[in-house]
Amino acid sequence: MKRLLFGLLVFMPYFLVAQTTNTGNTAVIPTEKNNAWWLGRHNQKLEEIKGSKKNTQIVFLGNSITNNLDRPGYHEVWEKYFGKYNPLYLGYSGDRTENVLWRIEHGEIDGIHPKLLVLLIGTNNTDCANYPTTNTGEEVAEGIIKICREVQKRLPETKILILKIFPFGKNAINKRRTDNDEASRIASKIADNKTIFYADLNNAFLYPDGTIDTSIMPDFLHPSVAGTWVWAKNLSPVVEKIIETK
Repeated sequence: MKRLLFGLLVFMPYFLVAQTTNTGNTAVIPTEKNNAWWLGRHNQKLEEIKGSKKNTQIVFLGNSITNNLDRPGYHEVWEKYFGKYNPLYLGYSGDRTENVLWRIEHGEIDGIHPKLLVLLIGTNNTDCANYPTTNTGEEVAEGIIKICREVQKRLPETKILILKIFPFGKNAINKRRTDNDEASRIASKIADNKTIFYADLNNAFLYPDGTIDTSIMPDFLHPSVAGTWVWAKNLSPVVEKIIETK
């Protein structure tokens, strides 16, 4: 018994350290969502990259904001500006950085050779209202950076454009917005303007005092169809410039 107690006392510190260090940052751990809609969309996208989107020249990767680009009204706007690139829309409602990492690991950008991938992700990682866990701005940035590195491994000739996480909440002092701003600021540091680029389009959705223009972003998060026109109009010249960069 004494030997057993001695052993427990000796190894307990190591056990506690292991428990602490193994928790990690959830934003960088690839995570599958176990629901029929999400998995069904994943399978649909795998079919698209084998068929109609095999020769896509631009990929839009993200969460519900990007998911909306597949919806009537929104889709027509995006096709007007980017249709010539046979765009592939890889947006999933509710996704966080860890879900995007899982999708990448499970084939969503395999077998294609786009000129550009546009990444807008991270706002759901800081959402404490709809998720049991949240991440700090620094943790979200690590998730965004890891996504970029995983894309580079699989698509070494594809340029990446990181978009600043869109504004959230009525005003600029909203905690979720400030955490997202921090995440974007940190992630932007990997932009070299050769292979990885960064763009802040957020002023297009804001009044000068930092409040959101609800005529184009009515729920303080998602651009409406009218907001999508604004987004596309501001994004288009950035995309054109990057694609032309040698």
